[in-house]
Amino acid sequence: MEIKIHLSRQKIRDNILGVIATGGCCGLIPFHPDIIAVLVGAAIWWLIHPRSVAGQFWLISLIYFIGYLSAHEAEDWWGQDDKRIVVDEMAGVWLALWSFERNLWIYAIGVALFLLINFIKFYPAMVCHRWGKGFGVMMEKAVVGVYAGILLSVAALFFTKFPLYQVLFARLAVYGTVLLAAMAAHIYGSVRGGLRVLAIALGAYLFYSWAPSGLWGQLAFIWIPGLAMLAATYALGSHLERWRSVFEYLFVFWGAWAALWSLPKMPILYILAVPIISGFRYLRPLPANYLPPWKPGPTILAINLISAAYASAILQVGVMMSIPGAMVFVKYLALKLSGLIISIIH
Repeated sequence: MEIKIHLSRQKIRDNILGVIATGGCCGLIPFHPDIIAVLVGAAIWWLIHPRSVAGQFWLISLIYFIGYLSAHEAEDWWGQDDKRIVVDEMAGVWLALWSFERNLWIYAIGVALFLLINFIKFYPAMVCHRWGKGFGVMMEKAVVGVYAGILLSVAALFFTKFPLYQVLFARLAVYGTVLLAAMAAHIYGSVRGGLRVLAIALGAYLFYSWAPSGLWGQLAFIWIPGLAMLAATYALGSHLERWRSVFEYLFVFWGAWAALWSLPKMPILYILAVPIISGFRYLRPLPANYLPPWKPGPTILAINLISAAYASAILQVGVMMSIPGAMVFVKYLALKLSGLIISIIH
């Protein structure tokens, strides 16, 4: 009886994932299911998207996560990038229309731009299919949605008033992060590079939103979770290898917080921080290059602290150029010395 229940639950799960992967069965339509999915996706977005830009962002993030899970399973059943898998088209057109007001002309142009760019496939969309099941198809249409959104931002000026600077910064941050993640995955040759960029971007966004303004408050905000994660790596013991990827991305996420400590909360600074932190995390400058890329314990903290110190130094130059007297060089020394001490002791 227990076996029958298990099989029944598995079948229900597969059916749900199949419905999601096919975009509510749009992918089962025999003629141009991708175009049908884009049109249906735009109509659904018109009806359900929240008013706030942040709410729209989290809704799109949710559909991308669910879409990844369903596309990953569907590619096991039907093969890579099967035409029946259209949840990526739906999520992509949502990203293209993100943060734009409800306007029939804007939606029509956005859909047309998305379909055109999906046919042309600018870099790095044409290489996304190499990055494994689920992630590749979702990232490909995310890149298409970003290019469509950039062009739509220009076209929308003819139909609506100039957007608020907060909306422009939000578009710059999200579009830039998606393109940077796709390029990083291409450079790394695997999905890991893209996920690291996404982890850094999410870390920067949450630090901007949640971190207290006081210097010591931010320090506690950074180190309490950092030490808790470090303790968790020891507590898991022999089971840690199963959770290696999760902890690796969590520590990369935490490294973004360390790099942003004490810096003023300027949107453009946080946007620029993502590629700078990502670059130094990829380069692993001295002495991080002498440490193993993954070793449970203080080593993983040291790698991210050292990368954060280098990135922080670059960001501080920008702060001092834009805000005279903002001398926070002591922070750079503190981060660098912390990373050095941890690496030497360990």
